[in-house]
Amino acid sequence: ADCAFGCGKTDTREIADSKVDHKFESYVGNDDATCLKNETETAECAFGCGTEDTREIADSTVDHKFESYVGNNDATCQKNATETAECAFGCGEKDTREIADSKVDHKFENYVGNDDATCQKNETETAECAFGCGTEDTREIADSTVDHKYETYIGNNDATCLKNETETAECAFGCGAKDTREIADSKVDHKFESYVSNNDATCQKNATETAECAFGCGKTDTREIADSKVDHKFESYVGNNNATCQKNATETADCAFGCGETDTKEIANSTVNHKFTNYVSDNNATCEDDGTKTALCDYGCGTKDTLNDEGTATDHDYDTTKSEENLTRPVQNADGTWSDGYYTFKCKNNSVHEITETVKRADYTAYDAAVENLKELLNTDITDEAKAVIEKALEDNAVNDNLIKTEQSAVNEATAKLEEVFSQNSGSLNSYSVTFKYGDGKETTVTVISGKAATAPTDTAKAYDEANHYTFTGWDKAFTNVTENLIVTAQYDGESHDLSVHAYKDATYHTASCACGYSKDETHTETTPADCNNPAYCGVCSSSYGEKKGHSYSGVVTEPTCSDKGFTTYTCSACGDSYVDDYVGTVDHKYENYVGNNDATCLKNETETAKCTFGCGAEDTREIADSTVDHKYVTYIGNNDATCQKNETETAECAFGCGAKDTRDIADSTVDHKFESYVGNDDATCLKNATETAECEFGCGETNIREIADS
Repeated sequence: ADCAFGCGKTDTREIADSKVDHKFESYVGNDDATCLKNETETAECAFGCGTEDTREIADSTVDHKFESYVGNNDATCQKNATETAECAFGCGEKDTREIADSKVDHKFENYVGNDDATCQKNETETAECAFGCGTEDTREIADSTVDHKYETYIGNNDATCLKNETETAECAFGCGAKDTREIADSKVDHKFESYVSNNDATCQKNATETAECAFGCGKTDTREIADSKVDHKFESYVGNNNATCQKNATETADCAFGCGETDTKEIANSTVNHKFTNYVSDNNATCEDDGTKTALCDYGCGTKDTLNDEGTATDHDYDTTKSEENLTRPVQNADGTWSDGYYTFKCKNNSVHEITETVKRADYTAYDAAVENLKELLNTDITDEAKAVIEKALEDNAVNDNLIKTEQSAVNEATAKLEEVFSQNSGSLNSYSVTFKYGDGKETTVTVISGKAATAPTDTAKAYDEANHYTFTGWDKAFTNVTENLIVTAQYDGESHDLSVHAYKDATYHTASCACGYSKDETHTETTPADCNNPAYCGVCSSSYGEKKGHSYSGVVTEPTCSDKGFTTYTCSACGDSYVDDYVGTVDHKYENYVGNNDATCLKNETETAKCTFGCGAEDTREIADSTVDHKYVTYIGNNDATCQKNETETAECAFGCGAKDTRDIADSTVDHKFESYVGNDDATCLKNATETAECEFGCGETNIREIADS
């Protein structure tokens, strides 16, 4: 800074933290570019601090640099060899180029035999040029002839189960040699042709059949006969004890072959009687009579059986509730009298039974008499004041005799008040009491003015007793003009009960009833006695009573057979009813008279067969011990082995298939000498042919000489 005073002095000082970056200006290339990276250039700091800066020159990479080529040793007969160099910059890039005029000869290395040797000539071998030009070279392999070549062997079809088959081939090289060899493990299975059924089919498995090996080894083969299963075999049936009154019992058998299948069939005529077990009350017992109980047949046929349910009668239990519904009111008759009303009380146990409680019209006899007496008094010479009292008393004490609710006590109270008014105002009038006796000890007393009539009670009925019922006929004296105190007694006619109505009560009694309501119990009269199926019958009450008598069965046994079960037939000695039960299973077949089947061979015994004596058709076949026979030779075949010295033989195999053979001489079957291999005698001249001689092939020593034509 210049001095502020203008003296011309200056002052320089450092500005803290005011340094600037290096300054690089003149860059020079480093000539270091490759194919992989750009060239770099370097500059020194222009401030002279010595610091350098190197930077990359964009897009300055150069081409690969290939210098040291190495041959690839890949020349062939068709193309020159090549040589390869790697880029000197180390990028890994390679350059391969052809070396002019560097082709080589064909190269034959890996000869392969042509497998063409025969028993007559060596094998050849061929190689292709290893360079792949396709050129081939073939040469002979010294001492490489091979053995005869037998390839296509043809089986001679002579194998049996005892020996292997042989096969023969001609040498494939055409030399004519032949080779016959055994085919290892070529024995064939046994040859089974004539199969005989074993008759052993069941419902689960087919029958089998067995054949002996035709090669005579003695082996047998058993095979299944397709679709030869038989139906199930059901023999031993056992009863199922399930007969009912509607259906026969069934019996079941397990299949005899053990398959688990069962067969159930019906046993004819095996139904049984109805069976009643679970009796249920019919809830019809009454207060007088036992009820009944009913059971449905246990077998479900719907048949019912009803018996008396002993001891179920109940006591009466009357519903004594009073209401308008069970009230019959008193009724006034045409003659002015009154018939009693009544309440009807029904038995809760049987509504047929009922009792009544009489509802009487209140007894107005004394009341009416008191009213009449007061009315009579009004007609007499009494004071007006007394008349007013009487009229007031009649008005105040009037009772409504049409209402059942008017109690007797109210009538009696009104009567007493009227009689009191009468006694207070009657003066000199005379009155008397009349007492009525009636019914079962009833009494009614009324007061009557002298000379007037008494009013009699109307409820004069009298109850019946054990001997009679009663009808009211009148009173024992008159009471129309009463002049004194009277006792009047009712009169009755008695009539014996008519017990003509009878009703069943229980197993012992029926009830006899009279129209008047009286009844008593009587013992049943047995008209028809009880039997096996029905209880006793009473002809009086027309009802059955008591219990059935029950059957008395005895049994007869039918023994079982192989096809039918045994059983017992039970028959009632009383009614003849019968049923079948106690079934016993079938038994085994019974075989007795065996007959030989003439089927013995040298291998097996003869069999004999018997039929079941029960007639079911079943048969049983068994072996007869020690009954084999000698071999049987039938069809002899010549062996073509006759010579000039001995007869031909012929051989037959045992017809039973055991494999045994028999060889015998055929009489007069010798043949002529057999001359085949002639040898020249070297005896020809210019005049005669040579001769040749042969010995008999059969070895008898005989010779034959013949001339050789044109020799």
